[in-house]
Amino acid sequence: MEKNVRMLYTLYVSIFPLMVCSGMIYSILAVYLNTHLGATTTMVGFIYMVGSASGAIFSPIIGKLSDRVGRKPIMVFSMVGFMVAFSAYAFIWSFIQAFPIQALEGLTWAAMGAAATAFIADHASPEKRGWAMGMYERTWFMGWIIGPVLGGYIADVFGFKTTFLTGSILLVVGLALMVLFVRENGKSDGRSFGRMEVKIRREDFEDWLYREHKSSFKSLEQIKDFAGQGMAFLFTSGSNLLKSYILRRVRLIESQEQLLRTVQGQTYLWWIFSQTVEEIHCSKDELTIVYKPKEKYKPLVKY
Repeated sequence: MEKNVRMLYTLYVSIFPLMVCSGMIYSILAVYLNTHLGATTTMVGFIYMVGSASGAIFSPIIGKLSDRVGRKPIMVFSMVGFMVAFSAYAFIWSFIQAFPIQALEGLTWAAMGAAATAFIADHASPEKRGWAMGMYERTWFMGWIIGPVLGGYIADVFGFKTTFLTGSILLVVGLALMVLFVRENGKSDGRSFGRMEVKIRREDFEDWLYREHKSSFKSLEQIKDFAGQGMAFLFTSGSNLLKSYILRRVRLIESQEQLLRTVQGQTYLWWIFSQTVEEIHCSKDELTIVYKPKEKYKPLVKY
């Protein structure tokens, strides 16, 4: 089983306790609000509306935040938020207090929905993306097969408050699994395809030429003369050696090192690079390149 698929299964297992817990809580919450806290049927509807409104407001904001800070931190925040919200139901004495709890729940559902689906898209190749989302949906349904029955039984036998606290304890298991075992693609931990900046310095390029292409030059002085033409001149004139060095400094797709071994691979990588560059600042001694790798190029390479 490939690494990304294993990580997707790890995600599904870590969020399964949340799905069970949500099934437990939502199967009894309306009854609890009505019979124990005195909320009318209309008021129960308003309480649920607050949660949905909160999710609608925060979903795009949190989705954008997950692009900056990574998917995992947002999902961990969501799990902690659910723990706080579900356990809080056990300690309220008025249905009015359920309104801010629902607002928190809406925020946490927005966080999980945005980050989890983005995590799946990050890890699943296009040909497996539908399957990966289907497995995510199956995790939901499996949780909601077990959760309502379990929640109803615990509420009948031990009471509503015990149900809320039991659900929160289940979330501790899911949170631990997520913190310990869920990993994101790329060293930037969720920002693998964000806006990046790399500086190409002349002295570093010169050192690389000496290490990797010494045999292409007659002497060290010739290397110095070549690099001494300046980074701006070499870049605009299309120096293949500079292109090769730049491609070793930027991160464009997975398994990039394998493509760098062939001329055809480097040509393909340079084409990708040309599609992702946003800004280039040239001087004699330095190139500053701002680029934004695009996920759609990642699966095009097969070996």
